[in-house]
Amino acid sequence: MFTSSIIFLFSFLMLQNTVTDFDSLWNILQKKHKKGHYKSVTFTQKNTHFNDKDSIVGTSTWKEYIEYPNKFRIDLDSTAKNTVLFRNDSVYQVRNGKLRKGDTYFHDLLAWNGGIFFIDKEYARKNFKNAGYDLTKFYTTTWENKKVYVLGALENDFKSQQVWFDAQNLYVVRVFTNQGARIMELQFKKHQKIGKKSWIETEVIVLSQGKKMQTEQYFDIQTSKKKLSPQIFELIKEEKKEDKKKEEGGKKK
Repeated sequence: MFTSSIIFLFSFLMLQNTVTDFDSLWNILQKKHKKGHYKSVTFTQKNTHFNDKDSIVGTSTWKEYIEYPNKFRIDLDSTAKNTVLFRNDSVYQVRNGKLRKGDTYFHDLLAWNGGIFFIDKEYARKNFKNAGYDLTKFYTTTWENKKVYVLGALENDFKSQQVWFDAQNLYVVRVFTNQGARIMELQFKKHQKIGKKSWIETEVIVLSQGKKMQTEQYFDIQTSKKKLSPQIFELIKEEKKEDKKKEEGGKKK
């Protein structure tokens, strides 16, 4: 037993030393986390909002539901009439109970933070490229006194779309997204271990052009190896009823 543990540790350390690109990073992530990763998670997110002078301008509380690889719902208030729903490769918004037209959207952050353990590598490669990541660029550096892997950029480039992984625990710690004239940075902190092989961040800091815009704290975290109720990711019932009435009205005419 002791010998086999030493062999496994040695093999894992060797894998870490050979992470040089998207494919080798993908392989080590799968080896480290895939078997033990939770399928779904729900939590309450408490936000603090800041202005350009770093002063607090407001707070908010969201309820979030995630089912990997591609279902994510955010209730922006307690009424559930203001919601953002990511489902498959689309995003829908509900404002005051009214459904807005859906748009095509690949949620790259959802993919990096768990979705990659439930999707095919070539599907991931295609969509990460379409989302703006140059998967041929990779380097290793140190951030907050820890070794990190950076995919999507070269050293000293903080403008390109890129993701940073803690090299020891292999979870996301930093993401840069290029929003046209603005560079958004997300820092994922205070990770908690879930079971033996997976993690979840409990704090996120959102910056725009280097200035803090929002901090997020996660509470009431519930993870599961099972799926969530399908109703959570359905479009709003009010909209369905209205569509049904329109259809029935059309038939009467």
